[in-house]
Amino acid sequence: YQAIARGADGIVYFRWRTCRTGTEQYWHGVLDHHGIPGRRYREAAGMGAELQKIGATIEGSQVRAQVAVMQSYDTRFAFQVQPNNPRFGYEAHVQDLYRPLHEANVLVDIVSEEDPLTGYRLVLVPAMYVLCPNTASQLEAFAASGGVAVFTPRTGVKDEWNAVVENRLPGLVAEMCGVEVEEYVSMPTDEDGGVVLDLPGCGEELAASVWADVLAPTTARVVGRYTRDYYAEQAAVTVNEWGDGKVVYVGTMGEASLYRALGQWVLDLAAVEPLLRAPPDVEIAARWRGEERLLFALNHAAESRQLVLDRPYRELLSEAQVSGSLDLAA
Repeated sequence: YQAIARGADGIVYFRWRTCRTGTEQYWHGVLDHHGIPGRRYREAAGMGAELQKIGATIEGSQVRAQVAVMQSYDTRFAFQVQPNNPRFGYEAHVQDLYRPLHEANVLVDIVSEEDPLTGYRLVLVPAMYVLCPNTASQLEAFAASGGVAVFTPRTGVKDEWNAVVENRLPGLVAEMCGVEVEEYVSMPTDEDGGVVLDLPGCGEELAASVWADVLAPTTARVVGRYTRDYYAEQAAVTVNEWGDGKVVYVGTMGEASLYRALGQWVLDLAAVEPLLRAPPDVEIAARWRGEERLLFALNHAAESRQLVLDRPYRELLSEAQVSGSLDLAA
C-alpha cells in the first residue's frame, strides 16, 4: 500500500516459489521451498482481494507533489571518487533533507536535472557538486516565477566536465543565492561546530557538522550564523529575494534537529501545507482523480494510533463513513 500510495500502478511479487537450487535459495518467494501455501500466500491473496475491490477507484489517479528534491547522478558519481569529507555521503545528505518533509506528511517527488519544475512550489537541491548552465538557468527561472529553491554546501563546485570552476562558489547560482562562499571548512571527523538560526523557536545552538561554507552575503539576508571557531558570527544560512520567489542557501550540515527546523521554515516560505497532521510513525500520502483526493494512512508503529481527521471520509475497503478520528491498528 505504501508503493501504491506513492504512485505505483502495478504490484509485482517476486518470486512465486522459493528456488530449491542456485544462488537464490534463500530469496524467499510467496511459497516456501515445499510449495505449500502459508502466511505469505494468505497475505498476498488478501491484498489481491482488496485490490480487486478498490483497484478501479485507484487506477488512473495521480500523485501531485508540490515539493521536489533534485538528485543528480553526475554529482553522485563525482562524490564517490572525491567525497570531500570522510563523514559526507551524498545519498545520506539527500535523505537528510527529505526526511523532515516525509515526517511532516508532505508529498515529495525525486527529480533529475533534466526534469521540468513546473507545478512545484519548493525545490531542494542537495550539494549539486556538478552543475551545468542549463540546470542553473532552469532553477533561476523556477525561483523567479515564484518558487522557493534551497541549496546546500558544495553547490556549483564543478562544471559538466568535472573541472572546478574559476569563479567564487556557489558558481553559476551565486547571483540568485545572493551570497559568495568566502572560504570553506571541511570539519575534523571528531569535532563539530555550532549554528544559531534566527527563526521562530530556534534560539538554541544546533550542531553543525561535516562542512561549513563561510558565507559573504551580496544581496541575501542572514538567518543563521556560526557560533564556534574562527568563523564564529559569520553567515551560515541565508535567504535571497529572486524575482517573485526566494532562494535559500544552507552553508552547513548537521543533525536531524537542524534539518527539521530548516525543513519547516522552507515549507512555510513556500506555503506548502501537510496533507494531514498525524502522530509519529503514521504516514499520510495521497493520489488524485481530478478533484477527488484518495488519502492513504499507514501506521508503521508497533502500537495502534489515533488519527484525527480534518473532514468526513468514506473508507474504501469497508465503504463506511468515518469522521472525527480513525483508529489505525499496529
